[in-house]
Order: sequence, then C-alpha cells, then structure tokens
Amino acid sequence: MPKASPLSCCRLAAALLIASTSSAADADLPVTTAEPSPSTQPPPHPPDELVMETGSSPVEVEAGESVDPAPPPVDEPESPNQPAANADTSEANTAPTTTAEPSPSVQPPPHPPDELVTETGSSPVEVETGEPVDPAPSPVDEQESSNQPVANADTSEANTASATFATHSFAESERESLMRLGQMKLEQGDTESAIIAFRSVAKSDAPTDVIITAHLGLARSYNAAGESIKAVATYEHLMKKFEAGMHTPIAHIEAGRVLRDLGSSKLALARFYSVIHTTLKLADTDGKQYRELVRQAQFEIAETHLLNGDYDEAVKFFRRFDLLDARESDLAWARLRTAHALDLSGDKIAAAKVLRNFIAKHPDNDQTPEAYFRLAQLLDELNQHNESLRVTLTLLQQVKSDDEENQENWRHWQQRTGNQLAHAFFERGEYGSALILYQALAHLNDSVAWLVPLLYQEGLCHERLMQFEFARDSYAIIAKLTEDATENELLEIRRMADWRTRQLDWWSHTQTELNALNPVATPPNPS
Repeated sequence: MPKASPLSCCRLAAALLIASTSSAADADLPVTTAEPSPSTQPPPHPPDELVMETGSSPVEVEAGESVDPAPPPVDEPESPNQPAANADTSEANTAPTTTAEPSPSVQPPPHPPDELVTETGSSPVEVETGEPVDPAPSPVDEQESSNQPVANADTSEANTASATFATHSFAESERESLMRLGQMKLEQGDTESAIIAFRSVAKSDAPTDVIITAHLGLARSYNAAGESIKAVATYEHLMKKFEAGMHTPIAHIEAGRVLRDLGSSKLALARFYSVIHTTLKLADTDGKQYRELVRQAQFEIAETHLLNGDYDEAVKFFRRFDLLDARESDLAWARLRTAHALDLSGDKIAAAKVLRNFIAKHPDNDQTPEAYFRLAQLLDELNQHNESLRVTLTLLQQVKSDDEENQENWRHWQQRTGNQLAHAFFERGEYGSALILYQALAHLNDSVAWLVPLLYQEGLCHERLMQFEFARDSYAIIAKLTEDATENELLEIRRMADWRTRQLDWWSHTQTELNALNPVATPPNPS
C-alpha cells in the first residue's frame, strides 16, 4: 500500500474533524475533500457562526494555501437559522482569518453595497469627465458590530449641512470654475451647458451662499431655455430650503415674472407683494438695497396690472414713482408707461400731456424718441394734424452725436415716426404734408435702398399736386440710382417708375394734341 503524503493527511484530518463536530442544525452540510479546479473562483469563507460552533478554522498547509469547507449546494434550501452568505460583500464585512496574501489571479473585492455607502456618509465624486467615481469603502474594524455605521470624519459635517441635496464634492477652484462657466454659457445662450454647470454646484456640498447663487443661476437658465415650470419649481425650492435673506426678494421677483409670462397674473402679483413684506424683515444698514427691491417690486406690480388690462391700477402704481427717491432713468420709464396706460384706457388727452412733460423733462433720455413717436400718433388720432406734423418734423431735425448706439436709437424712431405719419397724410389726401415728411426723411440716410422708395413716394405726391415735371425728375433719379441694382425690390420700383414716366409722357402728348384741336380763342383786338 502506497504511503500517503503529508498534504493528503492534513486535508483528510480537517474533513473528519468538521464532520464529527457539526451540530444537528448543520447536519445537512455536505463535507467533501475534492480539490477545486484551477478555473473556478475560491469559495467564500464560512459564516462566523459556523466557525465558532465547530471550533474549526482553515488549516495552514505546506504550500501556504488554506482549505475552507465547501459551501452548501445552491439547489438545497438553507437552514432558517443559518445566515446567508453574500458573495458580493463577504470579504468587506468578514474579518480575515489568515495572513496569507491572495494569489494574483484572484479578482479584487467588489464595491460595498449602496447601504454601506449611505451609512458611512460617502458620496460619488464628480470628475472632469462628468462621470461619478465611488470612493474606496472605509475599512471595518473587527471589533465593531456589522450594524454599526462607520463615521467619515472628512465629510460628515458637509453632508449634515447640505441635508438631502448634496451629492457631489468639489474643490473651491472647481466650484468657481463651474460658476463662471455657467454664467458665461447663459450669456451666450447655451442654456443646456449652463444648466449642467449650475446644477452640479447646486447639488454639491458647497457653502450655503454658493448653493443659493447656483440655484438662482439654474432657475434663470431654465427660464431662458423655455422650461418655465422648472424655473418656478427651482425658485420655490430655493425659498423653501434656505432661510430668508437678500436672495429671497430676488427669487420672488424673478419667479413672479416667470408666472406672469405663463399667464398667472394673480400668482405673479402675490410674489411681488411678498417682496415688500420680506424686505421689511431684512437687516439693511443703509437702506439702499431695501429701497431698490421695493421700487422694483412696485414697478412689476404696475406692469402686471397694465398687461392684465387693469389700466387704472397701473396708472396709480406708475405715478407713485414720482413720490419715491428713484433714479432718473426709473422715473423716465415710469412716466412713459403712465402715458401708455392712459392711452390704452382711452384718456388720450391726458396721455398727450404726460408725453409733453416727459419730452420737456428728459430731452436726452433713451426713451425720448419713442415719446416723440407716441405723441405724434396721439395728436394725429385727436385730429390735430398740424401739431402732429410739427412734432414729427421736430423729431426728424434732432441730431444726436453722443455715441453710435444712441444715434442708431434716434434714427430708428425718426424713420418709424416719419414713415408712419407721412403715409397717414398721403392716405388722407394731404399730399403737401406728406411730401414735406418724405423730403425730410431723405436726409436721414443716403443709402440707395432707403432713398429709392422715398423718391417714388415723392413722385406720387408731385403727380397728385399736378407738378408733373417734378415727378419726372424724381423718377429719373430713381433710374439713375438703380442702374447697377440687382435687388428685386429696387428693380421693381424702377419698373414702376419707368411705367409712370411713360404715363406722364402720354398724358403730356395727349394734352398737346387736344390743345391743337381746340385752340384757345384769342380775344378780339379792341382797336
């Protein structure tokens, strides 16, 4: 009989020891001495209860490998008193019983389950690629109970302060970069990128003031993207989550504007009135910020009444600005909106009076050319046509050379006012007044696209006034200016001007022949 090797004797002794000391509850566990194949994964460690009950442990062999008892078959039911082995978390939750290092072929242990990550206070960390990376699990001490949560000294305070919405952790430089990126993308109109940047910071464990600013940026990005409902929900979350501060009236005002755009005027007014009540509770040493927020809320209330058709209420709130210590630009805008509300309410005489006072008090304001336009319109509707013509000519004669933007603003309203009033005079048959305005408009711009339509209108006015030679001159200038034109509009005007020139030639020739057939009788010579 061949002599058994020491390795075989050790394995046989271990198996017999386990089989002889197993309890009744563990009697259904099969014992095998078969060696695992090299391609299979090593079985997990036995549960702690089984090791303590049997008093057995893996046996150290000559090759430095340990042999564990084989687990029960999968198809056999486990005993109700037997704890189930978790193949995913056994290595993380069970203290090792041997100091032998695993073979290089053994797979690394998996990440702990989500419950363990929640208990330890750990959270995924956002990286530059935008993919979350789970931090390594905290080691569990052998003496601690498996049900005892592990405290993370680095993140416990941040997680407690950020409550339920903190899911990311960034360095201060990363937060600042994300905030700058979000603001830049929002200004550029890339709302999708702005939403991603602001939302990442809003869900982080950043300081409270940074979280508040990120929420405001996120709400504005949603509104700019056309997702008004999400914008309102973000404002509501911001006001509910954080204590009242200077961000609260700002959120009320911006949320009210979004609600007004959605057609919810009553909810919008409630938000604007909340600004006045909220700011009374805020500490503001100099009162400037408080007054600014109140003025803004009052203006939004008046604007909401105006858009809602409550013109009397709108006039009342707009006129209150004259009683406030408001900026000159705010006073000018409120007075212009007062005139507009009076016009819509039907009191055109009072609206014209407000516009005259506006032009007198704010001659160089950005809204002054618009005031000229509305005043000329009102006077024309009140049948004060000569006064309307005078106001329009006054506007057309204004020359502003401050800066290019201001010049462009004045030029826009000059062209719009002159065109509209000139066409109105022409339609009523007041060809002389229309001709004066067309000629004044020609001095505003020397481009061919601007001059050709005006010259055609001048020719029509000359025809109505029986000034045929002047009409021919206007049409001749059109033909000269459009010699090299390729635009369809200019070519069409040239075609019409040529046709009217031929009509004028035919009319003149016909009149000459008629005069030849019916000569004017010469008076008899008195002598």
